[in-house]
Amino acid sequence: MPKVLVADDSITVRKVAERLLTEAGMEVALAASGEEAMAYLSTEHPDFIISDVIMPDKSGYDVCRFVRAQVTLADTPVLLISGIVNDEVNRQAESCRANGVLKKPFQGASLQDRVRDILSKQSEKDAPAIAAPSNGETSVVDRESTSDDHPTVATSGPKAYRITEEQLQSFRESATKIKELEDLVNEEKAKSARLSEQVEQSAQGQSRIGEMEASLAEYQRKIEDLSAQAEQLSGVERRNRELESLVAELRNASADVQSSPPSHGNHATVSELQSLLSDQQQRLAELAREVMTHGESGERFKALETTLAEEQTRASGLASRCTDLEQELVRANGRLEECTSLLEKIGRLASKPEDGR
Repeated sequence: MPKVLVADDSITVRKVAERLLTEAGMEVALAASGEEAMAYLSTEHPDFIISDVIMPDKSGYDVCRFVRAQVTLADTPVLLISGIVNDEVNRQAESCRANGVLKKPFQGASLQDRVRDILSKQSEKDAPAIAAPSNGETSVVDRESTSDDHPTVATSGPKAYRITEEQLQSFRESATKIKELEDLVNEEKAKSARLSEQVEQSAQGQSRIGEMEASLAEYQRKIEDLSAQAEQLSGVERRNRELESLVAELRNASADVQSSPPSHGNHATVSELQSLLSDQQQRLAELAREVMTHGESGERFKALETTLAEEQTRASGLASRCTDLEQELVRANGRLEECTSLLEKIGRLASKPEDGR
């Protein structure tokens, strides 16, 4: 099973290449930069190397030169990949003795087919796959670096090339911006996750609010009962005053009767008055006990009023916190969508064929 090293600073390209080559029955190792690829090649010896041309540290040309300078790796095939394939790219690929250039994004099975083709040619030769072209000959790079959009025509004699440093710098800046946006998107996702947890906690708070609302309703019912009892208590106190007045009158009448000359009719009246006085005193005692009971209810009523005020304050605070958290979540989701949209737009611009550059 051939072992292939894929070096590219884009995780998307690495994953696509890994999937395609694995499906083709090859073992794949990945490197996220040119320096990481060189470090890997210092200890490992893959059968095939695929390297992106433009990377933030070492370029694909640097990786290819490093391979050709190693005695144990000099004959290892190197395939360069690039979003732009033009005369300048082909010239530099030929200069570092690469086995070819393949345009990104990969079309269909172009990557598997190119790797199989180069490995097949390599097995038939003892010399390196690419040599400098002589007059009238076509270089291997010129033969193998055609793409659907940018075919490369082999020519002899000197060629005129334009410096593409401006283009390389533009792509480096785009790659840096994409990485920054990826970090920003990851940060926004983390914030959204935290906000989701807070919203979940708020939902639990809202459930608690529902329970407190039920408690408030119960307290209000108790308040209404206590209000009714207070009215009854007021009526009892009024009746108590009336009875006290009546008792005073009865006592005065009794005193008058006792001070008057005794007679049979007066004795009957005193007995009646004494009996009535006894009944009224008994009723007065019952009313006193009732007043005591209602006094305890009044204290309970005040305690309930205090508890009700505290629960209402807590419910108001929780409702306000829930509203703030929901608004913050909406703003965070909006920022996340904007960053994702911008990242996709830059990704499309970075992978779009640059025909005129």
